[in-house]
Amino acid sequence: DSDTNQDIYLIKNFGKQAGLSINPETPVKAVLHFFDDIDLLSLYSASPGFSGQKLQEAVYGRIREAKKIAPELPVEIDIGVNEETAPKLAKAGADFLIATSYLHNSDDYFLAYEKLAKLASKPT
Repeated sequence: DSDTNQDIYLIKNFGKQAGLSINPETPVKAVLHFFDDIDLLSLYSASPGFSGQKLQEAVYGRIREAKKIAPELPVEIDIGVNEETAPKLAKAGADFLIATSYLHNSDDYFLAYEKLAKLASKPT
């Protein structure tokens, strides 16, 4: 905790924005005390390690929980973002989606991005 506090302080001291990423097993409430100091909360929807992992369904509840606690804090989702999950993630309250595998595995990055952005802008 003290290292994280120090890192956030140093980042802010340089006039930059600070984000915090948490793994699926870390409760959102465990990092609540950082919410006033960070500019972005990044939720991993699966344990980080390799590309192409499936999204864990619990992330939808974690997004809603974070938004209930801090509605103005942007929430980003990493891992498991695709055509099926993007609209659901947006509906749950995600502000940013990281779709590395989805884009990397597409034939045309631009078209894949456009399609995903359109799907995410119209949550189901």
